[in-house]
Amino acid sequence: MKNGKWAWILLGIFFGAAGMTMAGPKPVVLGYSACWFDGIYPPTSYNYGVLTHIARSFLTPKADGKITVRGGYFDPELERLAHAHGVKLIASLGGASSNANNWLGMARDPKAEKAFFDNLEKLVTDNHYDGVDIDWEPSALTDPDQATFTDFLKALRARFPRWIITTALGAGDFYGKHVSWAQVARQVDWINWMAYDLAGSWTGHSAPNANLYPPKTGPSDVSIDGYLGELESKYGLEPRKLALGIPFYGTRYSTAHMGESFSGKAEEEGTEIQYFEIAPDRKSTRLNSSHLGI
Repeated sequence: MKNGKWAWILLGIFFGAAGMTMAGPKPVVLGYSACWFDGIYPPTSYNYGVLTHIARSFLTPKADGKITVRGGYFDPELERLAHAHGVKLIASLGGASSNANNWLGMARDPKAEKAFFDNLEKLVTDNHYDGVDIDWEPSALTDPDQATFTDFLKALRARFPRWIITTALGAGDFYGKHVSWAQVARQVDWINWMAYDLAGSWTGHSAPNANLYPPKTGPSDVSIDGYLGELESKYGLEPRKLALGIPFYGTRYSTAHMGESFSGKAEEEGTEIQYFEIAPDRKSTRLNSSHLGI
C-alpha cells in the first residue's frame, strides 16, 4: 500500500488501527474503537473531525447464532457524537481468537446463520449503527474454510444489501492463499487490511512491526509494499478496495539493533508496547527507535 496509489492518514491514539481507501467518491478514514480502552480514551475524547467511519470492537459470534455483547460496547454517547459529526458507525464482530470454530459452526448451519443474521439486525438497528465489519480470525486456513467464509459474506450482503459491510484480512500469503480475494471484494465496501504484526516472536530476529518498504539492512525483506504487490499480481485485487491498517502500538525487542537475532527467549521478544506508553517518552533517549518495531 504505498506506491503513489495511496495517501495515508495516521489517526488518534485510542484506535487499534486505521486507514484510508479511495474506493468511493470520497476517501474513507476509519478507526477501530476498542471498548476495553474506554477507561483510557473514552468516546468523548475522539477527534471525530478526521474520521468518516468508526468500527466499534468487538461483538462475539457464537456457533449457535447468538452474539455476545460485552459490557459498555454500545455507548449512547459514542452514537450521539459520531452521528452529530457525520461519522458512520460500524459494529465489528470477532477479533483475535485461537480458532474460528464459532464462525465456521455458525456459517455451516443454515438455522444458526439465520439466527445470527436476525440477532445482528436487531443489534445494529436498535443501536443506530450503519453496518458491520467481519473480523473472522484466524482467517481461513484451508480451501473448505475459504469457501465457507466467502459464502457467508455473500449471504450477509444478500440479507443486508444497504448496509456498509467490511471485512478485516491480514497481509502475507500464509493466510492470503486461502482467501478468494476477488469474490470477497465484490461482497464488501472495502477490506480493512491488517498490514501490521509483520514481525514478532516468530521471526527469530527483531524487525519492524509495519514497515512500508523492506529495510535497507538486516535479514527481513517483508514489507507492506511487497505484500500489496503480491495481492495485485497474484490475486488480481485492486488497491482501491483496501483500507490500510495502521497500528498505534510498537513491538519491543532485546536486540541492540534491528535485524539482529534474539539474545533472549523468543517468546519474550516482540512484545507489544501501547501508544499511551510510548507517547510520554517519544522525545526521550530511553526509547531508541532501533529497539522498537514501530
